[in-house]
Formats: sequence, structure tokens, C-alpha cells
Amino acid sequence: MSWLNFGSENKENPNMEQKVVVPSTQQQEKTIVHIQRLLGSHPSVQINASKPFEITKIENGVTLRVNKQAKQPDGEGPQISVTAVDKVSQEAANQLARHNKVIVTFLNLEA
Repeated sequence: MSWLNFGSENKENPNMEQKVVVPSTQQQEKTIVHIQRLLGSHPSVQINASKPFEITKIENGVTLRVNKQAKQPDGEGPQISVTAVDKVSQEAANQLARHNKVIVTFLNLEA
């Protein structure tokens, strides 16, 4: 290659639509969500009385989507993304349990 025709060669830049995605042969593992149920008379429990569940760990995932409004069917209406350390309501915890494996532990906090 000579310096005189540097940069004049045609470079292919395939679009994402032209690329083929090959599915993995491994079976996808189910997402496991670890949730703590906060109980007791501690001020942190009393302040967040409407959201008594705290997501402590998510295995095989980073964020999960749940309904913002509890009365709508799963996946319909406004959605919010939750991740570890977020507090969620009883309805959101129920929705997570319908679609993922959920492990609940109880944490009793006293003032």
C-alpha cells in the first residue's frame, strides 16, 4: 500500500440489520431475585411503610421491569425499572414472583 492512495480504499460498514444473530446453544438460566421483607418499629421501616420489600440481590440480571400501576395486567401501562437496593411495594413483589424465582428473607428492625 502506498501513501498516495491511503484512505481511498472502500471500507465496509455493515448495518446492524445486515448482521445475523446466532442464538446461544446454552439454556438461559432463570433470574433469581433476593428480597428482604422489612419489619419492626425502626424509623426506616415506618418511613417506607408502602414499600416494605427491598431487593438485595439479582442473579442473572441487572434490572427488572415492573408495572408502575398495580391494578393493570403485567407488562401493560407505565413500567419502571428496578435494581438491587430498590424498595418495592407488595404488588411489585408479587409481579416479580410471577415472572422470576424469588427468595424472601425477613429482617426485623427495632428502634
